[in-house]
Amino acid sequence: MLDLHRFVGGAAVVFTGSTSYLSCSTPTIEFGVNEILIPFASSYRPAAVAWGVIALYLLLAVEITSLLRSRLSKRAWRVTHFLSFPLFMLATAHGVTAGTDKDTFLLRAAFILVTAAVGGLTALRVLDVDDQRAPSVLPEAG
Repeated sequence: MLDLHRFVGGAAVVFTGSTSYLSCSTPTIEFGVNEILIPFASSYRPAAVAWGVIALYLLLAVEITSLLRSRLSKRAWRVTHFLSFPLFMLATAHGVTAGTDKDTFLLRAAFILVTAAVGGLTALRVLDVDDQRAPSVLPEAG
C-alpha cells in the first residue's frame, strides 16, 4: 500500500508538471512562467488558475518533505503531510473551474467519484486512528 501511495504522489508531480508545460505551450491561451507560478497573475480565469498555483506549492511541500522524511522530525513531516487535504480540495476546485473540458459529463463524474472515494477513505482512516488511540485495558499483574 505504501508503494502505491508513493507512486500516486510521484504521478501527481509528473502530471502537474506536464499540465504546466502544456499550458505554457498552448497557442490559444497566453500562459508563461508567471501565470504558472504566481497566484492571480493569469488573465484567464484568475481565481481558478490561482487555486491550481497554490495547489502546486502544497504538492511540492508534501512531496519534498516525503522524500526528506528520514531527516525530519515525525511532527514536522506529519504537519506538512496534512497539507494533502487542502491540496486535494484546491486541486479539485482548480480542475472543476479552470479546464476547457470542465463541463463534460465524464470529467464531472470522475471528480464526484474521486471526491467521494477520498472522503470515504479519509473517514475510515480517521476512525481507524481513533480506534488505535483508545486506551487498552490490561489485566492487573497479580
